[in-house]
Formats: sequence, C-alpha cells, structure tokens
Amino acid sequence: MFSSKPETNNAEPKIKKSFPFLKHSLTTHSFTGHSLNGSLHLNNRPSEPQTPDPATITSNIGIDSKVNFTFESVGKNSEVDEERELKLLEIQQNLAFELNKFHRNIKKGRIDVWWLYDDGGLTLLIPHLLRLPKSYLEGAQLRIFTLASSQAMIEADEENIIAMLTKFRIEFTNVKVIRDITRKPHRATIRQFEEIIKPWKANPEEENRPGFITEEELAAQKCRTARQLRTQELLQQHSYDSSLIVM
Repeated sequence: MFSSKPETNNAEPKIKKSFPFLKHSLTTHSFTGHSLNGSLHLNNRPSEPQTPDPATITSNIGIDSKVNFTFESVGKNSEVDEERELKLLEIQQNLAFELNKFHRNIKKGRIDVWWLYDDGGLTLLIPHLLRLPKSYLEGAQLRIFTLASSQAMIEADEENIIAMLTKFRIEFTNVKVIRDITRKPHRATIRQFEEIIKPWKANPEEENRPGFITEEELAAQKCRTARQLRTQELLQQHSYDSSLIVM
C-alpha cells in the first residue's frame, strides 16, 4: 500500500553518505556548465552545518577568479572582433563600389588624356569611343595633355594638336602643353618613393639577392625615376578629380 505520509529528513543524510564523492568532484573540478549546475543543485538541498574544507575553499576561489578573467577576456576580444568586422565590411563595400563603377553612368564626367608619346593615336581613340552614347562616360569632357618638343615650340605644338583633333572630328574641351616635365621632383615626393621601396632594397651584403633593388640599379634608373615621379606630381596637380585618366 502507498502511504500519503510525507517523507522525513532521515533520507537526507543517506544521500550525502551515498554520494560524497560527487559533491567533491563537482566542487573541485574545472569550471564547466555541467559541473556548475550540479554543484548548485547539491548546494541548494538542506544539509547540516559542516566545517568548510580548506581545499574546497581554495578551489572555489580559483574558480571565481577564473570565471571573472574569462568573462573579461571574452569582452575585450568581442570588441576587437567587432571593430575588425566593421573594417572588413567597409573594405568590401568600397571594393564592390570600385568593381561596379563602370556599370553606372557618370554624369558630367571628365576624361584626361596624357599623350606623352606618339603611339599612333590609340591613346586618343579609346577615350573618344568612351564618350559615345550608351557608354558610362557618355558626353564627358575631354582634355588633352601633351609634352612640348621644346620651350620655343610650345604654342606651335598646341596648334598642331588642335588641328589634328579637328581633322579627325574628335571633340575636346582643352589642350594643354606641359613645359616643365624635366624639372626635378619635390623632396617630399622622393621621400615617399624611398619609403615605398625601402622593404625591397638589398643590404650591402645582399647585393646578389634576387628580387631586391640594389644601389647600382637605382643609380642606373635615376633619370627615369625622376621623370616618373615628376609625372606623378603633374597628375595629382591637374587630374586628381578626373573620372578617367588615359596615359
């Protein structure tokens, strides 16, 4: 027969005597979700006052400090990860914009053609075709930059370019003859170039290291490097806000 009489507290000491190792293992075990839940479940049961074990106190202190340290580290790491994800998202958005830039029509665009060498006119033909209807640069302005054959022939060179463009029915906005391409670049531009190639310069004891720049190569290409740096300055001066630059 089943009795409806409530259970007495005589069963509680039996449970503690039957599973003393369980409470000890859950208390001194490393911090996990299962051990924490089990430890709280056993501690919530009514029990007789007992003298605390020094080993148990030491283990609990270690657990508490470990919990706090872990939560603090997770917080810092989450902030770093969130900042990194935001930067990565921004880079992806900028990359997607640059890749799809040629799919959108640019209103009031401008094309700058730097005709530095006589290549048969291909440098002028491609920008002209990009200005035709149904192109993303339809109706854009066309500016021509060319080099002067000499200081005395600047006006003559400009007239010859205008006559050639008119002959081939290429609409243009402006023609400018560059006269100071041979000028030495600014010191700031040279320092910027030196910072770029600094990781790739070979040490004196590594002159034969493949893939690195030696002092002999820099000296041999000094004039050409100065011309390229000067061209960069001119591009930044005249074409920094152009929709397309053709060289």
